[in-house]
Parts: sequence; C-alpha cells; structure tokens
Amino acid sequence: MISLRTRFGAHSCTRTRTSLLFSQHRSQVLSRRFLRLSTSVRQSEEEKPSKLTRRENIYTLPNLLTTSRILACPILGWSIVQGDFSLATGLLAYAGISDLLDGFIARRYKSGTVLGSILDPAADKTLMTTLVVSLTYKGMLPLPLAVIILGRDVLLSISAFYYRWISLPPPVSSNCNMI
Repeated sequence: MISLRTRFGAHSCTRTRTSLLFSQHRSQVLSRRFLRLSTSVRQSEEEKPSKLTRRENIYTLPNLLTTSRILACPILGWSIVQGDFSLATGLLAYAGISDLLDGFIARRYKSGTVLGSILDPAADKTLMTTLVVSLTYKGMLPLPLAVIILGRDVLLSISAFYYRWISLPPPVSSNCNMI
C-alpha cells in the first residue's frame, strides 16, 4: 500500500505498486499515441493548402456597390408607390452608374469574386422586379406586360439554376455500384 499526497491533502490509497506502474505506463502510451496523432494531423494540415481552393476576399468595392444596389430596391419601390419620382429617378441613375462601376472595377483591378458573380445578376433581378411590381401597383404598367416581364425573369432564373446543376460533376459519394 502506498500513501499518495495530492494538492488537496494526503490520501491513503489502496493501489499496489504494480497498479500504479501500469497506470503510469498506460498514460505514457496514450500520450505517445496522442503525440503521433497530433503530428500526423499537423503533417496533413501542411499538405492541405495545396489541395484546398484559395479563399476569396468578399469585402471588395464591387461587392459593396452591388450590395448597396440591392439595399436601394425597397426605397425605390416605396418612392414609386408614394409618387416621389425625383427620388426614384435618382435611385435608378445610382443603380445604373453603380452597375457600370462595379463591373469596370472588378475587371480592371481583377477583384471579381464568386460572390460578386452571384450578387450582380441577383441585384439586377431584384431591381427589375421592384420596378415592375411598384409600377404595376401604381397603375403605370399594364398587368399583362408585368406578367410577361416577371415570367421571363423567373424562367431565366430557373434555367440558370438548371444549367449550373447539369454542369456540376457528380459527387464522389454517389457511387451506384456500392451495395
């Protein structure tokens, strides 16, 4: 029998010397396994950057301009419904200029991102939908024409998603031969 002293005081222990040696040996084996595991994890982490895609900076000026265009859409719709056409015209001019600028900046300074390639068409569709709905609500655009315009946008969006879906490679996990 061995008496153990811990930081909480003296405790008598009923463990034999062999059981203590076994527990020490076990902890050493576990720490070696953990060390081996952490070393292999570090090695695999060092190899990963070559396999991973590079991360993009989404906080670019073109993305900021596109986001501001999306955020201006509700104000544009409200101004048309309220009859404030000078504000609506100013917002439309801002939307056109910012659309031109974000494309120019993204191409000129190579700051295009995947997010930007999704946000820019989404901003255009949002602006068009806001205009069509608010002008139709105000009675300035005939309903059949609004249905045609919105239907075209819906069909374009569906076809873009479908084209993207068929152009993707099949996932690795979809192996049909596995039973």
